[in-house]
Amino acid sequence: MTPGEQIRKEREALNLTAAQLAERVFTTANTVLRWERGEVALSFKKLEMLAKALELRVVVTLERIE
Repeated sequence: MTPGEQIRKEREALNLTAAQLAERVFTTANTVLRWERGEVALSFKKLEMLAKALELRVVVTLERIE
């Protein structure tokens, strides 16, 4: 599952529209939809805000490239 797919899944699980989520993270519904489609990257600050709005926590994993 891509990050965008997960954002959409979690948003829908909370019965939020893109506009409602956008309001919670101080952006536009269009930006939320672009995140969900993978068209634009999230800044870490927006990712933190998004996680809080979706009642999630951010987990970052770094792995060595072989």
